[in-house]
Amino acid sequence: MTTLKQLLDASRSRLTPVYGGSEASWLLRIIMEHIKGWNQVELLMRADKEVSDFTVTRVNEVIDRLLVYEPIQYIFGDTYWHGMTLKVSPAVLIPRPETEELVDIITKDNPQPDLKVLDVCTGSGCIAVALAKFMNFPEVTAIDISDRAIAVAKENAALQKVKVDFQTADALDLGAALTAKYDIIISNPPYVMDKEKSAM
Repeated sequence: MTTLKQLLDASRSRLTPVYGGSEASWLLRIIMEHIKGWNQVELLMRADKEVSDFTVTRVNEVIDRLLVYEPIQYIFGDTYWHGMTLKVSPAVLIPRPETEELVDIITKDNPQPDLKVLDVCTGSGCIAVALAKFMNFPEVTAIDISDRAIAVAKENAALQKVKVDFQTADALDLGAALTAKYDIIISNPPYVMDKEKSAM
């Protein structure tokens, strides 16, 4: 049998050449939290205890995917962002930390209630959901061209218990979508380099 310490040491040695020592340790904490529900303290307390073959196999499967650069957020299907656990999938981009700052600026600069907000290219719905949650009773509409993205965004709104009107629409042809006047229009679309366009 394998102890937890042996499993973590072996896993870290596989991840470190690709991700570096600090990120390898961070990834292992996330892996063990998702697979076993153990936090950092529990990992230390259980270090010398044996782990099941199933746990070893599951950890190794996740590491195999990480070693081909699959994001851990896609592997487990969620990410922690702006104080919320949000669903993500390859249908949406993973919310970035700097987008939290954008939400904070909007929330701080617009304390008045009942504002109408439009989020263009909503993706996971992170911005729309955060604004619906943290602003003062806003009316939030969010659009995306992808039905798969809208499905993820709707799931996030439901998980956070907020109301957002999600619509499938093309950001480059908003005539039909813009049937109302909005106090705030926000968009944080994907960044695509010219050399990447032909492959998309």
